[in-house]
Amino acid sequence: MGPWSVTDKRLPSPSGDAHDYFSLSRYYHPNPDTADGLPYVARDGVPNPELDQYDLGRLARLVHTVQLLSIAYGFSRDARYADRAAELLRVWFIDDKTRMNPHMTFAQYIPGIEGVAGPPGYPPRRVEGVAGRGVFVSYGGAIEGSCLPLLLDALRVFEDAPEFTKALWQGLRAWFSAFLNWLLESPLGQDEKNTRNNHALWYRVQVCAYALFTGREALVRETLEGDLPGLLDAQMAEDGSLPEECWRAIPFTYICFAMFALMNLAKLGERVGVKGLWERVTPGGRSIRLGGVWLARHILGTPFRAGGLESKERMEALARMFLSAAMRFDSDPLFREAWGTLPDWPKEDERGLVFAGPEYCR
Repeated sequence: MGPWSVTDKRLPSPSGDAHDYFSLSRYYHPNPDTADGLPYVARDGVPNPELDQYDLGRLARLVHTVQLLSIAYGFSRDARYADRAAELLRVWFIDDKTRMNPHMTFAQYIPGIEGVAGPPGYPPRRVEGVAGRGVFVSYGGAIEGSCLPLLLDALRVFEDAPEFTKALWQGLRAWFSAFLNWLLESPLGQDEKNTRNNHALWYRVQVCAYALFTGREALVRETLEGDLPGLLDAQMAEDGSLPEECWRAIPFTYICFAMFALMNLAKLGERVGVKGLWERVTPGGRSIRLGGVWLARHILGTPFRAGGLESKERMEALARMFLSAAMRFDSDPLFREAWGTLPDWPKEDERGLVFAGPEYCR
């Protein structure tokens, strides 16, 4: 599979530069009541089928494939897997003819010249291109970078692979250093930072992951110690639920997505000496563990059923992923009990190799 490049898209980015990442706003759809489909209308939880015409699908396939290659290399140490991963990374991030420019200015584009009304407090942003080709993008479009910390985590398996040359590592670190600076300094990055839901959490995951990868450990500690308590107090209710995720059309997906961000932050903290973030209690009485316990009890008390926008199979997979990760932090039998209510991973689902059951947890 692959290699993939942002230069493969048929639709040019508003800048005219094929190396600029360009994607469609996920939940906005053509208006069924107008001849030209404008203005687009929001359908929360329903992905626009045109998404794959842009860059998001290619980026997702790149990350997923490198993850699979890292699993294969981790088990086998077969050089073919490392060599293929290195090739995919060079094409997307480094080679002059195919590399992505290190920013997401044009992520989550909304077709039309007027934009659309966004959720309260999150107005679409107009970004300028060339020759009057400015476009509106969704507030917080930098969320599409949230898969990149997972890519960096997969790369840790290749640290001793000869196929991952010094030049490759240097090229990757230079790219992620530039992307980190864009997140920290651009208005669109600041939009993402200042959201009040999972976007703000994943912004911090991105900042911490890129800072760790590029040797800025002080920024990781500063972000975790300075930002995380306030985020938990702002986003988590007294019982551990996450109200800004619960109202969504696909609430279980977004609750899990937010918890994955929080658990990623706790693991990143361990790598820079900020330990115990899973159970650390904020001044407002919140903790990541409190959210984890709430979600585990929800899984225990609410059997998954078919129907709606979230399939039974999808919710079961997300629940297994969450509980597997939680059991690596916490020996509370609640998480094992919740795991026992779920069917096993399908044998063909590689996630079962990464998100394993209680026998592989502490």
